[in-house]
Amino acid sequence: LSLAERKEKQVQERVKILETKEKQLINLETSIDKKLIKLDEERKFIAQTIQQEKDLKGQRVENLIAIYKKMDPKKAAPLFEKMDRDLAVEMFKSIPEKQMTAIMTKMSPDKSIALTEYYGRVKSLREYDLLKEMNQSLRQEFSECKGLPKQASADEGRDDEKTSTPPKDTAENKTP
Repeated sequence: LSLAERKEKQVQERVKILETKEKQLINLETSIDKKLIKLDEERKFIAQTIQQEKDLKGQRVENLIAIYKKMDPKKAAPLFEKMDRDLAVEMFKSIPEKQMTAIMTKMSPDKSIALTEYYGRVKSLREYDLLKEMNQSLRQEFSECKGLPKQASADEGRDDEKTSTPPKDTAENKTP
């Protein structure tokens, strides 16, 4: 009888401990939920602020473009020479080609060449960034597909033979 009473007390103590831990976990879960909500609100605020800044920047650039479109190329050329290259390239896109040609002919040859080269590189750099992003996305998709059974892809077996490191022995890589 005393053995049964001791076992019952132990069970009751464990139940109390589990109830205490359950309450702690519930409190922790509530705290985490509150923090996640706060983080989401902060993320939304930051995204909204960034979008507002982009809109303002776009409006400012549009205003500058309107000013430079009206300006005499002879007067605009020295300003373009001293202007930030990124801003100048942004304006290149919107100012009519004929007017930009007139402005560039009034600039010093060195500055005109430097801006032209920069303009050419910016385009290719953007293309490079786009291709890089697409490549990363494809790599991620491929790595997610690696867990498929070997029968799913005939090429996958050949890929594993080519790599110098053996595949990880995880439940995902095992075939049934």
